[in-house]
Amino acid sequence: MIRRYNATKDNTITNAFRESFATSGSDANMGASDILEVFSIYGQVLDENDAYSLEEARILIEFDITEITADIAAGTLDTGAQFYLRLFNAEHGRTLPLNFELEVVPVEEAWEEGTGLDMESYMDLTYGKGSSWNESGAGTNWATNLGGGVLSGTPVTAEFDEGYEDLLVNITAFVSAWIGDPATNFGLIVKLPPTATAETRSYYTKMFYARGTSNFFKKPVIEARWNSQTTDHRKSSLS
Repeated sequence: MIRRYNATKDNTITNAFRESFATSGSDANMGASDILEVFSIYGQVLDENDAYSLEEARILIEFDITEITADIAAGTLDTGAQFYLRLFNAEHGRTLPLNFELEVVPVEEAWEEGTGLDMESYMDLTYGKGSSWNESGAGTNWATNLGGGVLSGTPVTAEFDEGYEDLLVNITAFVSAWIGDPATNFGLIVKLPPTATAETRSYYTKMFYARGTSNFFKKPVIEARWNSQTTDHRKSSLS
C-alpha cells in the first residue's frame, strides 16, 4: 500500500551570479516557481585572488507531519510504514549532469517559502517574506551557514546514472524523529554533496517539479509504504 503526502512549501535557493556576472543572486527567492533545481557551476568568474567561482542551487522542502500522525492515530496508516521522499524529474533543455549523487538532510531552523518566480535572472527578492541563500526569512539570516543553515542528521543519498531519473530516498529515520517531536520538523534540503562541490568541475542543472506545478501527479510527495496483503496458510506445507 502507498499513501502520499504533498509538500506544504518548497523553494530553490542559490548564490549564482546574475546575468551581469557582477552581482550574486543570493538574495533571490523562487518559492512560487513550479520548478525546483539543483546545480553547481564552476569557474565562470575569476575573483581578485585568482580563485574561480562556485555557484550552487539547492532545494528546500517541507511537509506537514501532523497529517501523518493523524493517519497513524486513525489507523489509516500502518505503524510499520516506511517513508520515502519522491521528487519527479522535470525535463529541460540545459546541460544535464551524469553519474552524480544528491544528498537529503534535515534543516534545523524555520524558513519561509516566499513568492518569487524568476529562476533566470534572480531578480525576485524576498519582498518582505521568503527564504534565500542568505536568509531563512526576510530580514533573518540563516543561524550558522549560508545556503540552508544548520543541517542535522546523517544525509541519505540518491544516485543518478543518466541524470533524468526521479529522486526516491528512504527518509523513515527523519520522519520518525519528526513524529516523536513535531517541533523539530523544518523540512529537508536537497543538494550536491561536499565531495562534488569540492571538485573543479560543473554539475550543471537537475530539475524537479515543485508543489506549484499544474501537474498534480508530479508534485513532491512523501510516500508512506507498507505491506497490506492478507494471506492464509494455503502455501504452508502440511506435516
